[in-house]
Amino acid sequence: MPQVVWKFQLFIGDMQVLVMPRHAKFLHVAEQHGKIQLWVQADPEEERCQRVILIHGTGHPNIGELEQYIGTVFANGFLVWHVYALPEGVRYGG
Repeated sequence: MPQVVWKFQLFIGDMQVLVMPRHAKFLHVAEQHGKIQLWVQADPEEERCQRVILIHGTGHPNIGELEQYIGTVFANGFLVWHVYALPEGVRYGG
């Protein structure tokens, strides 16, 4: 199946759940028009799944090896956020 790029707006918070096609590939995370955006590449026909996205500020604790690093965002000229995903099916208990 052909792949397409999807965009999700993220909010600044410890954890959020996004619904996206299974096997979506994280491409990029950046600030756009004052909001944090996440781009993924996926097959739009593929079954959907929930993915847990975590955002940590510099110096904030994280849960370690389980987190897949997606990227770092410089927002509003002075805030720095580090964006991670948990593996599919893993829930966040923090």
